[in-house]
Amino acid sequence: MAQRLYNRYSMQMAVKACMEKNRSRWAGNPFIPETMDYISVRLRKAQELFDKKEQVSTEGHTLSKNVVLDGIAARAWLMSTRLVVFARKKGLRVLLTEVDHPRSYFERGPEVERIARAAAITEKAEHYLPQLEPYKIRMSDVASLNADIEQVRPLSSERDAVGDEAQQLTNSLPRLLQEVQDKLYELDEEITAFMDEFPDFQDQYFYARRTTDRKATHA
Repeated sequence: MAQRLYNRYSMQMAVKACMEKNRSRWAGNPFIPETMDYISVRLRKAQELFDKKEQVSTEGHTLSKNVVLDGIAARAWLMSTRLVVFARKKGLRVLLTEVDHPRSYFERGPEVERIARAAAITEKAEHYLPQLEPYKIRMSDVASLNADIEQVRPLSSERDAVGDEAQQLTNSLPRLLQEVQDKLYELDEEITAFMDEFPDFQDQYFYARRTTDRKATHA
């Protein structure tokens, strides 16, 4: 769909360039200037949307978030492994069932669930923190992991917000270009009806129109 939109836009801009090049031939016509004003305004808006669409991307947000989340998963798994040893040594069966998970438990699944799983591990560690020094779980470890968990939550929200904006742009462009397209069919008729004294101009115009729009015809 993106390529089709860009092809349509390229054709429309080619027609606009042709019209600008031959402005002296149609500027005095009572109908064509109004049609061109309508088209030009919308093509300027389309250019703004294309530019903004290139700027708005979730890729950077996703990459940044994934790097942090992968780090959280690795550290949460290591902390859970140490808690497993602690639970076995202390005979804490309930804790053992709550923290005994394979590495994949933290690495796979929806983002929200992965974040929640890591947070559950730090919560258990906080509860037993005074006893965990021999098991290489220190207050600084828990605090650092919690800080990263809190960091990745807004990254996910920001990525989703950017995705929403990109979707809005994607929805706006087809409508805008269709408005231009509909008006071009009127311009086809006006060029045919009123520019007959400039056959070279007509040929240039319909060549530009036929570049990607086979519906345009020249009688």
